[in-house]
Amino acid sequence: MTTKNDINPIQAYCEGQFRAAFVSCISSGVISEKQIDAVKEYTSKERESIIERSGLSGQEKDEMKRQWKQWLELYTKGVKDRLRNEGRLLP
Repeated sequence: MTTKNDINPIQAYCEGQFRAAFVSCISSGVISEKQIDAVKEYTSKERESIIERSGLSGQEKDEMKRQWKQWLELYTKGVKDRLRNEGRLLP
C-alpha cells in the first residue's frame, strides 16, 4: 500500500456528488443525515482497521488515516449537498 501525497478535495467532493446522483437515479426514497453519518462512521473505522494492518510505518499510517478522514469528510459533504438540493435529505 502506498501513501498519496495529498488528497484532491474537488475530486472527493465531486465523487460524493456523483454517487448521490447515481443513487438518486435508482432510488426514489429519502435518507437522513443520521443514516449517512452512520455509514460514514462504519466506513471510517473499517478503513482505519485496514490501514493499521498494513505494513506501513507508524508515521505513514497516521498520514494515510489523516488523508482518509479528510477525503471522507469531503465525499460525505458532496453526498449530503446533492441530496439536500434534491429535497431527499432529512435532517
